[in-house]
Amino acid sequence: MDYNIFKSPLRHFIKAKINGGAVLLFVAAAAMIIANTPLRESYDAFFAKEVILQFGDINLFHVHGGNMTFMSLINDALMAIFFFSVGLEIKREILVGELSSPRKALLPVVAACGGMLVPILIFSLICPESPASRGAAIPMATDIAFSLGVLSLLGKRIPLSLKIFLTTFAVVDDIGGIIVIGAFYSSNLILEYLLWALGIIFILWIGGKAGINSKLFYIFFGIVVWYLFLNSGIHPTIAGVIVAFTVPARPKLNIYKYVGEIRASLQKLPETADMANNKYMLSNSERAILRHVESASDKVISPLQSMDDNLHPLVNYMVMPLFAFANASISFEHFTLADIEGVTLSVFIALVLGKLLGIFSFTWLAVKSKLLNMPEHMDARSLLGVSMLGGIGFTVSLFIANLSYAGLPDIGPTLLNQAKLGIISGSVFAGLADNSYDAYIGLIVGTGTNMATFIPADKIEKLDQSCNAHGLIPVNLESGNFHPPFLTAVDDTVDAISGNPGKQRFEKAVSGMYLGDILKTAFPLEEFEEKFDAQKLTSIMNYPDIYKDVYVQVAQWIYGRSAQLVAASLTGLIMLLKSYNKDIRKVCLVAEGSLFWSENRKDKNYNILVMEKLRELLQLFGLEDIEVDIKSMNNANLIGTGIAALS
Repeated sequence: MDYNIFKSPLRHFIKAKINGGAVLLFVAAAAMIIANTPLRESYDAFFAKEVILQFGDINLFHVHGGNMTFMSLINDALMAIFFFSVGLEIKREILVGELSSPRKALLPVVAACGGMLVPILIFSLICPESPASRGAAIPMATDIAFSLGVLSLLGKRIPLSLKIFLTTFAVVDDIGGIIVIGAFYSSNLILEYLLWALGIIFILWIGGKAGINSKLFYIFFGIVVWYLFLNSGIHPTIAGVIVAFTVPARPKLNIYKYVGEIRASLQKLPETADMANNKYMLSNSERAILRHVESASDKVISPLQSMDDNLHPLVNYMVMPLFAFANASISFEHFTLADIEGVTLSVFIALVLGKLLGIFSFTWLAVKSKLLNMPEHMDARSLLGVSMLGGIGFTVSLFIANLSYAGLPDIGPTLLNQAKLGIISGSVFAGLADNSYDAYIGLIVGTGTNMATFIPADKIEKLDQSCNAHGLIPVNLESGNFHPPFLTAVDDTVDAISGNPGKQRFEKAVSGMYLGDILKTAFPLEEFEEKFDAQKLTSIMNYPDIYKDVYVQVAQWIYGRSAQLVAASLTGLIMLLKSYNKDIRKVCLVAEGSLFWSENRKDKNYNILVMEKLRELLQLFGLEDIEVDIKSMNNANLIGTGIAALS
């Protein structure tokens, strides 16, 4: 069987997870804000409302003698859809992905085992007493959406093999979490419901083997299995995973047969439209041909791939955000420093330190012992970074925290609140702890222009040695002892008429406050307004029909030259940093400013021009091995930009 016909591209999967992570971050922050405002009571009352879906005498949301609340509907029903999606992803990975062969799967599996066992051990050592110890499984999970989202911030220089490694061991983490949920968070089993559920699962399995590819078949009986699990005592989310494994991965129509049928059908259609007869309506035969093409297209995509693709938007943009909004609220009312001890501290340390030690040590030992090979383009440094990202637990960690503490009388809400704080703080710390850059440069190109970086204290000649400064010192380069190339007679004129001739040549040549002087010097017409800034400059370029051609040409010249000057200045600064530290390979440029992020609708934007010229100059000066990533930061002053980037 050619499994490539239903394999979902890994890049699309990763992109969906990254976007979903941004949504999760927003709703989680909203939930935490609401939990500490007067809206808290309305928030709690909303999720405590009962939910009823009745067909005759059967209420689908009735369980153990009572109706489900909106909170339990999210945690028990909607999260079953999430775990169904997880099950589809796991099955796909087993068939054609990184779990399809021992050679591919073994190293991520080893990493995942370390990432599960060590955090559980650390939690148990720090918090050994019951009932708090019930949450030992909380730090074992890795949130794929958040971790891939953080990894994506590092740009294209992150090799695909690293993203695949992270995704794969996170999937194995999910498998471990599913096993834990099924084994330790199910209780009061009712055998009758369980037997009926197993019978329906058998029917689904037979249907898959018999070639039933109707998605409605698996959805209907999947809901039945979920209802039976809900009432059997086994956590209903497990039903989602089990049903997912019964969904067929084999399409009904072979891709090669499909291509043949489509070609044959298309040949029956007229090659040119009958415009002479104004034929805009299709004939019965044409409609029949197109319906056949549509039907064949449905049959060539397997139910597994089709359902997996269709569920991603639902899961990423509805199910997971709803879950986060309902479960990420942390109340700081009556919260004291003493509350940080116990569950909060245990979860935090287990996620941050336990995940790092577990993933890195297990993987490193497996590679050093030559039992397994490190993936291509990965080394110990990148492994350390991805091991830290493994500590982003969030979704499944919050889910297990609810299972661990929500049902406990009296102390349950307190322990759950502490666990949430540990999960979110640990996940945030793990996401922010990346140290993948060797140097940082802060840049502002707007009304004013500034540049900042960090330079070793012993290299700064003007630094007063009595201050006993050591290490990297933030340095502001706006003073203007900076004379980049590409300066012309225009700049000499602008400098001469300024209030501080001989100083700040870089700022005078680049920043928005001097654009009017530059333009009037290059094109001396009195009709130009006195006030002229970056917005006016880009307006001339973006709306050339309104302005004279010569104005547009001069505006484009200033725009491009300014970008060249910034690129040249950055090149000089990188060369300076390289002279201090020959090991510098990766530089992070954190930039802000109205000019730097301006839009040129007729040509390349300013930031693109800067980066293109920067790469050209780095190659010219033999620094092509330097990788520069650019990030945006708004409303930051110069030193603040640099320090925020470094932190």
